[in-house]
Amino acid sequence: MNLITGRVQATGGGAVVRVSGGTVPLGTHGGPRPDGDVVVGVRPEDLSLMPDGPLSASVTIVELLGADVQVISGLPDGTRVVVRQDAHHPKPNIGESIRIGLGPDARPTMFDATSGHRLEAE
Repeated sequence: MNLITGRVQATGGGAVVRVSGGTVPLGTHGGPRPDGDVVVGVRPEDLSLMPDGPLSASVTIVELLGADVQVISGLPDGTRVVVRQDAHHPKPNIGESIRIGLGPDARPTMFDATSGHRLEAE
C-alpha cells in the first residue's frame, strides 16, 4: 500500500488530502476531519497514470511482472508511490515526469498522522 502524508481539506465536492506533488481526492467519501493531518493509504492497483491526474511524480523504476507492470515513482518530497498497470499500457521512461490519479472504484484508507490509527470516513 502507498502511504502518503498530507492534510485533509474540505472542498465543494467532498474533501482532498493535500500532499507533496498535488492532492488525493476523497470525493464524497468525506474525511476524518477538515484540516486534519493524516496518512492516506492507496493500493497500487487503485492508481493510474493519467495525463490530467492530480499527483505529480517522477519515475524511478519500471518493473515488468508478467501481465502487470509496476511503475515506481517519487513525489517531490521523496515519498515513494507505486502504480500497478496492465503490461499492455504504454510504459513511462525512468526520470520521466508523470501524473497519477485514482481509479473510479478507489477507496483510500486514512490513518491519524500522530497515532497511526485507522480513521473511518464521516
